[in-house]
Amino acid sequence: MRADIRSFDITFISGGNSGATGAFFIDDISAAVLLAGDLNHDGFVGIDDLNIVLSHWNQTVLTGDTLRGDPTGDGFVGIDDLNAVLGNWNVGTPPLGDASTNIPEPTSFVCLGLASAIVYYISALPRRVHAGV
Repeated sequence: MRADIRSFDITFISGGNSGATGAFFIDDISAAVLLAGDLNHDGFVGIDDLNIVLSHWNQTVLTGDTLRGDPTGDGFVGIDDLNAVLGNWNVGTPPLGDASTNIPEPTSFVCLGLASAIVYYISALPRRVHAGV
């Protein structure tokens, strides 16, 4: 993973007077390492990113709008954007899923065990043929 570090200058002009003076401070600076092809910014290039490209395929979007499928920054969602996603497929850390959907509830194992025991018990019983009275 490669991070591009860029510097920038900030110029403030107050009321059209370039000679105005003042002070400002920066409270917090944070930076995120952008992963090429990670259009939804979840830290992983996968099916969600591919779906973003495919859902905006062949459309003109705001230049560089990754949430609309333009990682190449040309303002058009096309083959170059698809290649940006596929070229980094499975790169990053997969996001954690909802734990309640990934792990079965313990009672489901109990129900499965009881059902298996009942089926076994019934199949082990001798078959009886009733004669008509």
